[in-house]
Amino acid sequence: MIKFTPDVFLDTMGYAFTYPFVRLLAGCPVVAYVHYPTISSDMISVVRDRDASFNNDSSIARSAWLSDAKLKYYQLFAKLYGFVGRQAQVVMVNSTWTKNHIVQIWKIPNRTNIVYPPCGTMALANIDLKTRKKIILSIAQFRPEKNHALQIEAFKEFLDKNPKWKKPSQVHANASHSDESHDEEFPTLVLLGSSRNAEDEKRVAGLKNLATKLKVDNQIEFVLNASYAKLQEYLFVSTIGLHTMLNEHFGIGIVEYMAAGLIPVAHRSGGPELDIVSPGAGYLATTKEEYADAMNAIFNLDENERIKIASAAREISTRFSDQAFEGQWIKAISELKVLSRAVKRK
Repeated sequence: MIKFTPDVFLDTMGYAFTYPFVRLLAGCPVVAYVHYPTISSDMISVVRDRDASFNNDSSIARSAWLSDAKLKYYQLFAKLYGFVGRQAQVVMVNSTWTKNHIVQIWKIPNRTNIVYPPCGTMALANIDLKTRKKIILSIAQFRPEKNHALQIEAFKEFLDKNPKWKKPSQVHANASHSDESHDEEFPTLVLLGSSRNAEDEKRVAGLKNLATKLKVDNQIEFVLNASYAKLQEYLFVSTIGLHTMLNEHFGIGIVEYMAAGLIPVAHRSGGPELDIVSPGAGYLATTKEEYADAMNAIFNLDENERIKIASAAREISTRFSDQAFEGQWIKAISELKVLSRAVKRK
């Protein structure tokens, strides 16, 4: 940093605690592109309210003194995070949700700009909207915050409300039910994602057990560590793109659903609610009942209505193209006077 002083220090990894040292050692401007705040008011609220969550263990939530200690730690950490964040001259964030939290903690709204991430939507925009099967596709790593259990429970709720779409069990199915073309009449939930380690494998096993317990395992597929070509195969034929994570900071996967012509059913929070899914171009839900109702509404659409909604969703996805990202990035970066002077010199 001293021998090879940069014109600009650009952080896209979330290393905010390096900013004061960069300013001290190099004296150069700092630019931050924040994908997810290291700490947020939501995280603090979960601890304050003693709610068990993926980032607040139930053993801590049950204990008053542990919760109080963790709350004080989070509050101190948030103050330090705000101090180091304010060392950045230009701040870019990937969504409205992220901006709200960064502005609340860093307290530099005039220096904070929304720059949606590049989602590569053009590569999916030519997929035919007409050739679709009754497939509900979920693309997400098998991490606890993705809440795959809610997807399985919602699918169970959907089938219970619509017995006509329940596939007969293998024991009672006759020969016609095993015919592939006939099976296409029955909706299938496909959980596609990466399993990174033994902990993920255990989580997948638990989800499979849940599907068996709820008696929907014969209409659920688990596709682990699939290639991109395999992922594309599902995008080409699926009707619904499912998302259940609370407070997703943006939601690139949802944008990919929409670009590929799937109708999104996403969690009513975070980036999906504030930036991506609009009325007439998808559905938002919170409970298993709301998810089930959205699935039912989509599968009861006639072909023209479905294509109309899918087309509207695809149109929205163009707001998150590589070209849009480049324009927003350049506009935000141009606020740095040091870069403006360098451009003029050239």
